Amino acid sequence: MIVEIVGLPGSGKTSIIKELQNYNNSQDKINFIGKDQCKHGNNIIEILKFFIRLIFFYPKIILNIKLSRWLLTKISLRLCHYKNNIKEELCVLNDSGVLMPIISFIIQHNKYSFEVDLKKLISALSLPDIIVFIHSDVNTVIDRYANRGGVQTKGVGIRDSVVKNTELYEHFSLGYEALLNLQNILKKKKCTVIVINNNDSVEFKTIPPILFHKLVSELELG
Repeated sequence: MIVEIVGLPGSGKTSIIKELQNYNNSQDKINFIGKDQCKHGNNIIEILKFFIRLIFFYPKIILNIKLSRWLLTKISLRLCHYKNNIKEELCVLNDSGVLMPIISFIIQHNKYSFEVDLKKLISALSLPDIIVFIHSDVNTVIDRYANRGGVQTKGVGIRDSVVKNTELYEHFSLGYEALLNLQNILKKKKCTVIVINNNDSVEFKTIPPILFHKLVSELELG
């Protein structure tokens, strides 16, 4: 079963995955798939299927390729490594899922203010079996985001500095709204949706064991 973890920048996705990897020998139960494992992928057929579906469901995003280039490029790169029809094991996508670029685009890379129709875009994508949404309130994630630094553009581990201003809050608010809409759309698509709250350090300590047991239960059920 393919699992993608989605949330706002600063919601704690990376930290949760790291803790999950260390929890109770989870490596025996979960296969963690990151960029290093994916870099040699070559799945042109999956990309072609994606663009054919876009022509049918969402031609506007292709006609506005100048505005949507970052998003379509990022999704295409991740589809190169996408794995389908894995049912006998849990595969958690670590920085290699196809949904997270949508949130990143809305918050960090949408310099032309292109309005993404989430429902149409999702109709064109091959979806994970399980989507884990990490929820934190906007003020909390902006504080974490500012402390951590913004987009990685200057090398590995080096991030842009963050200015906390009205524009930043507007972008994160749009991202939060998109996250909620995405959650509702995926439920209607009959995807398994797990919601985890991560607003403070007390909550964080409980997340790895809770998430581990929820994922293993889903595998056993299905």
